[in-house]
Amino acid sequence: MKRKNKGYVLPRQIAMYLSRKLTSASLLEIGDKFGGKDHSTVLHSIKKVEEKMSKRSLLKKWLKICVVELNPNRYSMKWVVAPDERKT
Repeated sequence: MKRKNKGYVLPRQIAMYLSRKLTSASLLEIGDKFGGKDHSTVLHSIKKVEEKMSKRSLLKKWLKICVVELNPNRYSMKWVVAPDERKT
């Protein structure tokens, strides 16, 4: 039986939230990367983080900074070629 450690819950929820905001991965794909979590668990995590952000302005500011700093599209990446666009 899996045990839930409360010390890991919020950091995992934040990581799932950031994964959704910063990638094009589906809820199912994100859940798989987090130990086979169900897509509904990922959705619940995202909603919980958004709820906490509405109540805690410091968390909201911090997450906005994280999204901006970690966003792979914040710089011009014209030199990057997507794998499906490469000539073979």
